[in-house]
Amino acid sequence: MKIIIICVISVFIISSCNIDDHSGKDNYPVARVLDSYLYFRDLKSKMPDGLSPKDSAVFAKEYIDKWIKKQLLLKKADMNLTPGEKDVEQKVDDYRSSLLIFKYQQKLLAQQLDTNITDQDIYDYYKTHCGEFILKGNIIKPAFIKVPRSAPRHWRVKYWYTSGNEEDVYRLEEYCLQYADKFSLKDEWIFFNRLQEEIPARIDNQEQYLRYNKFYETYDSIYYYFIDFKEYKLAGDTTPVDLIKEDITGILLNKRKMQFIKDMGNNLFQDALNKQKIEYYDKK
Repeated sequence: MKIIIICVISVFIISSCNIDDHSGKDNYPVARVLDSYLYFRDLKSKMPDGLSPKDSAVFAKEYIDKWIKKQLLLKKADMNLTPGEKDVEQKVDDYRSSLLIFKYQQKLLAQQLDTNITDQDIYDYYKTHCGEFILKGNIIKPAFIKVPRSAPRHWRVKYWYTSGNEEDVYRLEEYCLQYADKFSLKDEWIFFNRLQEEIPARIDNQEQYLRYNKFYETYDSIYYYFIDFKEYKLAGDTTPVDLIKEDITGILLNKRKMQFIKDMGNNLFQDALNKQKIEYYDKK
């Protein structure tokens, strides 16, 4: 099968800045595949502004080649698919309808959906679904302190972080701010493996260690490491709500979206019924 391709890239480059859009001079073809034509006006409309003649030639060549390949594939598909396989009008119409509905729903969601999820909303959901949130790893609430061995009075750190006295906690925080390379005294859950990355020695049996040790101390050639395991939970336990607040917030927002869309459809349906915009016909 003979395919004739006519490329006039040089003419396009020279004339694209000078052709009057109303002159009709841009209606000639620049390429043909069987009975399909690519016209100069179509190529010109795709050309980005501000390209140099060299870049314009490259863009035009690539665009024409891409168009040719697409036409060849369409011709092959037309020759080799059955009439039923080629009947895509219904699918295109269904896709268009679905896309329009989706865009309208998203617009209404952005305008009207209440996205405020309160702590009470989160706790209420957690209370009834906590069995669904199971830990896949060990978690801890640690006080973690990493102090250079050159820091003064590092031996006081052990006393301060193990005493439990509120005044000692204040002294410890002041010391850490001044001398610690890294520290965390926040009351928050983290996975044990994350903390494991911060210390030089590996704790292989995390469960056993957590059951029988509240404090951990070690050192290397540069640092002293101090850890107070204030709380812990093991893999298989229920995940604390503080650790999954964001997850629950996402779940609740998604449920609100689904309910909003469902209610919107039901309201439209009921309104149309009330205004007699809907009619059912009995089969005869």
